[in-house]
Amino acid sequence: MSATTTVQSGATFTGEGTLQVGGQMSLEAGLSTGQVGLTNRGELLLGNTTGAVSVDRFAQDLGATFFANVGKNDVGTDSAVLTVSGGAADLAGDVHPRVIQLAGKNEDFAPGDTFTILTAVGGLNSTFDSVLDTFQGGLTYMWDITHNPSNVVLEFLSVDGLLGDYNMDGVVNTADYTVWADALGSMSLTAADGNMNGVIDQGDYDVWVNNFGATLAGLGTSVPEP
Repeated sequence: MSATTTVQSGATFTGEGTLQVGGQMSLEAGLSTGQVGLTNRGELLLGNTTGAVSVDRFAQDLGATFFANVGKNDVGTDSAVLTVSGGAADLAGDVHPRVIQLAGKNEDFAPGDTFTILTAVGGLNSTFDSVLDTFQGGLTYMWDITHNPSNVVLEFLSVDGLLGDYNMDGVVNTADYTVWADALGSMSLTAADGNMNGVIDQGDYDVWVNNFGATLAGLGTSVPEP
């Protein structure tokens, strides 16, 4: 599949072939591909929620990106998990965490919060090349990644920035509107995802409006004379 594709949770598969991602593919939580494998050569998303997606085999090529959904509420941390049910995972490329809103009371991440994003019954034959910082809604989230024998875990390290500052220049102004307008409808351009729902939409415009004029502390101050 070389375009933008969504595979709904009720889809059924027959045979033992391999579904290949060449463009951008979103797999809805609850999906199982049966005995069909998955190879990511583009951008792979697990919808805009948490929950499990099961594939028989999984491989990700160098240069491809796996978008991992993570969130936290008053119950605790949660994530979308890709489950490899029929064997090992062959990993390369990047992991791009996406912060999403969970049902219930939203909570801020704390350093040390962890999120399992992939499990493989046959273990890991290799590792992802890197985990990317998340530039989302004007905030920068930083992460560490751990490859265990049969799963991959993200650890939250820190966050800074200014909500609504979509171009991250330290002030919420009209330039941030342009970033939002250019990304409208996207699920992978996270810079303007101010409401953390996984897609650039009207809610992100509202976040920009509500924060318009805000600046980072200290921006534009001058050094006093001695």
